[in-house]
Amino acid sequence: MYIITALPLKVIYPAHTEVPLTYFSRTRPEFGAIIHIPIRKKIVRGIVVSARPATSAKLSLKTASFIPKKIDVADDAFVLPASLFAAATNTARYYLQQRGAVLGTILLASLLPPRTQKANEVPAGTYREIFSVGNADARVRAYQDVLARATGSVWILCPTTARPKYLALSLASARPILIHSGKGKKQLRADYQTSLESRAVVIATASALGYITNRVSDIIIEDAANMHWVRTERPHIDTRILIRHVARAQQCILHWNAAHSSLALPTDLPPKKVLTFSDTATVHMVDMKKETKEKKRWTILSDALTDTLARLEGSAILYVSRKGYAPTLMCGDCGTVVRCASCAHVMALKISGERFLSCPHCKTTQHPEIRCAQCDSWNIIGYGVGVERVYEMLNALFPERPLIRFDRDAITSARKAVHAVQEFQSATRPILIGTDLINEHPSLHAQFACVVHVDNMFTYADYMVPERIWSTITNIRERSTQLMIQTHIPDDRIWQHFIGGTEDIFFSDERRGREIASLPPFTNLLRVTPPMPSERAHRIVSRFIEICTQQGVPAVITDTHLAPDEKRRAVWDIQFPADAWEKHADAIAPIVDKFPPDWTLVMNPQRDL
Repeated sequence: MYIITALPLKVIYPAHTEVPLTYFSRTRPEFGAIIHIPIRKKIVRGIVVSARPATSAKLSLKTASFIPKKIDVADDAFVLPASLFAAATNTARYYLQQRGAVLGTILLASLLPPRTQKANEVPAGTYREIFSVGNADARVRAYQDVLARATGSVWILCPTTARPKYLALSLASARPILIHSGKGKKQLRADYQTSLESRAVVIATASALGYITNRVSDIIIEDAANMHWVRTERPHIDTRILIRHVARAQQCILHWNAAHSSLALPTDLPPKKVLTFSDTATVHMVDMKKETKEKKRWTILSDALTDTLARLEGSAILYVSRKGYAPTLMCGDCGTVVRCASCAHVMALKISGERFLSCPHCKTTQHPEIRCAQCDSWNIIGYGVGVERVYEMLNALFPERPLIRFDRDAITSARKAVHAVQEFQSATRPILIGTDLINEHPSLHAQFACVVHVDNMFTYADYMVPERIWSTITNIRERSTQLMIQTHIPDDRIWQHFIGGTEDIFFSDERRGREIASLPPFTNLLRVTPPMPSERAHRIVSRFIEICTQQGVPAVITDTHLAPDEKRRAVWDIQFPADAWEKHADAIAPIVDKFPPDWTLVMNPQRDL
């Protein structure tokens, strides 16, 4: 008998600390073997981190407060390479997450093939990085050059599940192997066997990275500036950094390919190489402030936009930054904003099916017939521009045109997304109205594109907002040959740099501003969120700062997000110097363990707009 220590490959406990589990087994599994382990009433996957004879631990087992369960370990269990385990360990250490949960992000649950013969070849070469910037067409041409020169297999990793299939069509001559594209388990395993060939081309998401072999010579990060590389669910990590650790362990060439420069990328990347751009869309700005002044009323759809849509014989894509009908509700008498009772987020009005209020943060719903919490008035007015509102207006203006909504409320599954894309591509003179979901589907192209409303993003107190806006309009521009931007602030520096093509100056100014304000990437921010605001939470955070100071780790609370009761804080942003986090990682980890297990800790968070 053997005693096995295993880590679950998902977040079982709400704690940020790692909890290894102990079991009995008749056979001794290899280090890194993927096994099925019982936890409470569920069976989950786990990875073996140690195995020793049970005879050497009789005394400890007799005095233990638990009884290890017996499990069966298959002889042909899939074994994760030690290099991937080391990469996940480094990533988990930086982001204060569980190693098992990080490993779970790079292993497809539906794959897990039987153990294969270990390759005898040495790693393909010496680790180095290449950073390139270019639009989608230029990046595809760059990938073709990499495939032509590669000495081993090439892995192209994408931020979303819709991109692999699109890239496979663009690189059809290379006969790519898709590991993650909605296939069945049998087809996935067949593709996995094919990916073991020495000249294979694998296009997948980062969740297939766990099956990489030492035959790989190049790893490509597609659209590296995309915000979807950062996981919004636990474990809260930046998957690009995990890919970097894997590439370093595999000793291969890592290609960072982005649509534009980005301050969210590692600061130590080599100087960028600008790819030869294809023809980009012509940009036309519409001053909505001037139009509102001429019409003497607030306007959502400009005359230029409606005239263009009326004359347009092809398809059109309209971008709106918010879901719902009215993203903000306010009392018409006293001006009080209607907020969620659970999380204090601003409530939004939705009219899909029937009218209701919804919180975009915690998904709480409420009946629309409410009174003002301040003055008890019924005069609640909806403000702002949402997808549903634009859809309603276009339906009244162009009743004969096919209109397609493309937001999270209308597109609730991958199948619906595929159906909507096919409907848009086959319809005559269609108009698609959507949110950021548009940028997740690269096959969406039209003759005309328009940014209907994005001005609300300028009001967010978040240091990433300018780059988020730049990324959004850059991706929308790639969708068409003609782009229109409606804005009430046409003199803003973002629009001036965007139209003038001075991207380097824009990001240089952003970098200088962040350095002056001591924001990432010049510092590290640890966002601490308790399950609910309380005085006890304030004492815990204060004690954390005090212990860090005693240990010689500089930590300062930079921003406090207030709940409706201003005496009770809901979220803390704790700032560490850029070099302090790596330097004091061993000292910080035990201090972080003092936080209660139901708290959420996120490194350098991206706010969900």
